[in-house]
Amino acid sequence: MANANNEVVIVKADDWRQPPVPIPEELYAQTYEADVVIIGAGQSGTAAARSAAEHGASVIVIESQGEEKQRILGGQIGHINSEFGRSRGVQRYDPIELVREIMRRNQYRPNVELIHQYAYNCGDTFDWFIEPLSEEQKSYIQIFFNPPPKHAPESVNGAKSFCGTAIMPGGDGSDGKTEHGCSMRETVKLNQELAKSMGARFFFEMPADQLLKENGRVVGVAAQSTDGTYVKFLAKKGVLLAAGDFSANPQMVKDLMPEVDRVCGGQPVRGMGWDGRGIRMGLWAGGRLDPGPIGAEGGNYVPIGGPFGGMFSVAMNRTGKRFCDECNGRVLGKRQPGSHIYFVWDANWRERLEYQAIEHGTADARSPQTMELLSKIDGARGSGKEGYMVKVPHPPYLPLIYCGETYEELAEYMGFEGEARDNFVATMERYNQFAYQGKDDDFGKEPAMLKPLDHPPYYGCSMEIKRPHMAVTNGGLWIDSDQRVLDEELEPIPGLFATGNCSGCRFGAEYWPALPGQSIGMCHTLGRIVGRYMAQL
Repeated sequence: MANANNEVVIVKADDWRQPPVPIPEELYAQTYEADVVIIGAGQSGTAAARSAAEHGASVIVIESQGEEKQRILGGQIGHINSEFGRSRGVQRYDPIELVREIMRRNQYRPNVELIHQYAYNCGDTFDWFIEPLSEEQKSYIQIFFNPPPKHAPESVNGAKSFCGTAIMPGGDGSDGKTEHGCSMRETVKLNQELAKSMGARFFFEMPADQLLKENGRVVGVAAQSTDGTYVKFLAKKGVLLAAGDFSANPQMVKDLMPEVDRVCGGQPVRGMGWDGRGIRMGLWAGGRLDPGPIGAEGGNYVPIGGPFGGMFSVAMNRTGKRFCDECNGRVLGKRQPGSHIYFVWDANWRERLEYQAIEHGTADARSPQTMELLSKIDGARGSGKEGYMVKVPHPPYLPLIYCGETYEELAEYMGFEGEARDNFVATMERYNQFAYQGKDDDFGKEPAMLKPLDHPPYYGCSMEIKRPHMAVTNGGLWIDSDQRVLDEELEPIPGLFATGNCSGCRFGAEYWPALPGQSIGMCHTLGRIVGRYMAQL
């Protein structure tokens, strides 16, 4: 959105649609100029900065966080066909198969040209992104589900999975230093240093306030320094919005994501990401939102499978009845009565892990760390109604695990009473009948995933489903295949670009990736591509 003078400025979180008043010229203390100005030094902004600098552009990056304590989200990089993966024995894929799968999972809503760019360039981009690491540091990067489980299906209910996701050391990458210096955060920082060595200038603790326009073209950005004065950053070729998502802005979530708002009962929903600053500035400059529905990681769905993230567990609601095919129950899980859903598995869970598909959130039996955590589940035996709390690698992260020698005993320990208890027992017996006949007559669960759960002892846990929380949002400004922000007439706004989670056109209504870490893989790949494109204008 723009005011009568076609100028754009900051906004408060509770009136995010309204542009603020322009900053008077006399309040600017300094002016800097570069070919490319990037707002945001996260995953996509850092990739774009390095790429633009490599292709000869002068680059300025402004970032609201401090340099030493900058928080970098994520720890997985979804990609296929990297040389790094090939060196680890990961199979190669036809990229067009990944294009097809991403489009199908997202109801054919994304811009297929952007998805094509990602699929065909993500492997090379991953190798490029880890170039600053030493060979020793690279050796600590793990490939998710490599090699795949012994009996892993190529597809489940028609959904194909891909191996290639890189797991960076140090968890989600936001915690800072690791022993070997190769966490996600440390790798992003090494890429920033590489960009600096090619002339890119980074301004930290410099939150962007408003885009600057002249004659309909975005020519720069105004930011406020720590001393309260304003700084003008002018861009000869363009401004790139790479400031992340809007999950930390509850009012934007409420207004733009009605599904999330409604399934959470109208409670304020907040994620782990950012406040939508970049998206808001793009709108005030005349940009248009992705038509949506805007997707999110969480918020409108819950993981199914309990501590394994697995498809073999039985999922029930508070009535003791199944409510879904456990291979595709994420959305339905959020729509059940009460505050929790429940998962049940048996003593053969280790064997069942060998039948898992390579999906986002599934326990990787090839990871010693994961198996060390999961093995503690066996300690629940004998814990009775008190349960046994275990730290596990997938939601719920600290569940109370219950264990019973019979279905009746387990149901009692988990709090099922009366009719719900009877339903619980009948549900487990019916599920086993389907497993032995190889056909789920209730929900059509994939036969390869339909295994009997009749080997005692039996285990169970619950997950809260009404918690108003998500990870990040995956939609924003409507962009074209060159990542130019589009106006209300779907025409590019001269000089304005958006990438990463500032942009839309990459996902559907939820985050159901064809390979884990797909969002960050897209941030790196599309950030690199738009940086090169802007440099060559």
